[in-house]
Amino acid sequence: MALTIITDPTEKLFDKSYRPLKAILNDHESTTVKSIVISTLSIACFYVGSQTETTALMSYFLDIISSDGALLNAQDSAEVVTSALHAWGLLATVYTGPPQEINEEAMDIFIEQLESGSVDVQTAAGENIALLYEMSYSEVEDDIDEEQVEFWKKKGKVLKYDESTYIQKYQPYGRENDLLNTLSGLTSGSKRYLNKKDKKTQHSAFQTILKGVEHPLVGDGRPHQKLTVRKDVALAVDEWWKLVRVHGVKSMLRGGWQTHLQLNDSFVRKLG
Repeated sequence: MALTIITDPTEKLFDKSYRPLKAILNDHESTTVKSIVISTLSIACFYVGSQTETTALMSYFLDIISSDGALLNAQDSAEVVTSALHAWGLLATVYTGPPQEINEEAMDIFIEQLESGSVDVQTAAGENIALLYEMSYSEVEDDIDEEQVEFWKKKGKVLKYDESTYIQKYQPYGRENDLLNTLSGLTSGSKRYLNKKDKKTQHSAFQTILKGVEHPLVGDGRPHQKLTVRKDVALAVDEWWKLVRVHGVKSMLRGGWQTHLQLNDSFVRKLG
């Protein structure tokens, strides 16, 4: 269904498929199938869902994550939890309500997942945390009072990037020093149970995530990736919402990812 919507977006297909897909999530025994259905629901909603449907699905995915998959009879399934994390992040990139309304509950759940034994779960949770920090900043309007800008500067809540000024309007997490310490620990890749590849992945991912929480819009606090679309065309993935969106879509398409990049222009535009 998701592949069909990517090619030819239609609300009717999503509406007809929503209940059957939810039933599969509850009834099917395979965690791989559950993971695919989570991704399918997310990407379908991403393309054609209303804001009400988006908010409801984000809440549902949080319930899956906070239960470590138990909500779907998939207790401690890293595959299911990772998919739900990517799914939540993908929908967060099209959420248009006040960001602080989705911040508090989600932040606590994602920080809890940093203790997971799976690097995939940890990384997906960390990227969502960096996204929430990025969402806490708003670009300064042209008519804003300079005194207000100075006020926020004194609080260390003003960032400048590409000739624009951004102000952090709210604190995403009250115990920020604790969060920074946790993220710093994950940059070491020192968990004894991790193999060499996972340690390298964890180290690389959390170096960027840590900087993303410290200053999400500037310098090394921004992701620095490029997607090769075609031979002479590349897509810059240089903001957290773009990175989270790419990972959310890519987790669903898997083997079809490169084909859509090369042949589907509307798909590429939707990525950012």
